[in-house]
Amino acid sequence: MTDATQSITILPQIEDLLYPLKSDELAHLEASIQRDGVREPLCVWDRDGELILIDGHHRYAISQKLGVSFKTIKIKFESLEDVLDWVDKNQLGRRNLTDEERSLTIGRVYQRVRDARSQARQTGSEGGDGRTVDAVANEWRVSSGTVKRSADFADAIEQMKELGDTGAIAAQKILAGDVKDAITELPKVMKKAPGALQLIADRIADGSVKIKDAIKGYEGLGGSAPQVKPDNNADASQDVGSQGSEPSASVKGIGEQDFSGIGDFSLDDQEHAVSQSTTETNANAIFAFDNLRSMSKTDASTLWLSFPEYVRKELLRDMGRVRDWIVDLSRVALGDHPAQNEGNEQ
Repeated sequence: MTDATQSITILPQIEDLLYPLKSDELAHLEASIQRDGVREPLCVWDRDGELILIDGHHRYAISQKLGVSFKTIKIKFESLEDVLDWVDKNQLGRRNLTDEERSLTIGRVYQRVRDARSQARQTGSEGGDGRTVDAVANEWRVSSGTVKRSADFADAIEQMKELGDTGAIAAQKILAGDVKDAITELPKVMKKAPGALQLIADRIADGSVKIKDAIKGYEGLGGSAPQVKPDNNADASQDVGSQGSEPSASVKGIGEQDFSGIGDFSLDDQEHAVSQSTTETNANAIFAFDNLRSMSKTDASTLWLSFPEYVRKELLRDMGRVRDWIVDLSRVALGDHPAQNEGNEQ
């Protein structure tokens, strides 16, 4: 047993990675510790005689509050960076993460591996094979596209946390799962209009529950966001600061259509109306098929039942039409379609 007053260090770098328990979960844990004590040992890192807590922060806080003793188990690490990676991977093994927390964590894991490999290449000590994104995708059984979006999502969340109180509140709401399209839309914002994060944070803190709603009317100042050509789509964006006024030539509004073609193959009707370059079409086709290929490895019934309700509703909007189109495309590609035969005869 370890005395509850034993000196254990809490590092903010580790605390920043952890996700809070819901109030009922915390109350249940406290009642359990009060009744049965701390049953699982706390994990610590012995850094030159200093015991640093790496797992069991909630149990430790409750044991301090109640004066309950606990056991510890020491885990060896070479560096703090290794500890942070272990903490994130340990969290990914738990079932109570929201989809947003899981995406953020995968993004951080990928960023560490990517940065480490980049540094290794610069020093000539790189020994691994293959793409970093593929290695992380295989480890956590997700697609490469999911890993990339998770990294952009992680960047967005970390930047949002730095935007003061509203940023912290917005990030907390997103990670709690209160903003239903955050995983898909925030990565698009990071690529197209990172300057919109403050507006998004303010609106989410005020009650917006979708990124697409929060982004409406955004104006990219100083060229920080892509410009919208003055064509028939000009009414897609509104000036937030004034009623009925048009953006100046140097300040262009951004409509939702500017977030198409980033990688998600579930696009709304407005996004479908925007013409794409051949390069974008090719990239989106490869990306979409890569995701479908990965998902096809899972039993369809199991996959469908794993989706939350809002995902099912989104998929059902065009499921029949997309199904027919995929069948048609397959016939063309495999030479079992009239159009294909006509093309061969010419």
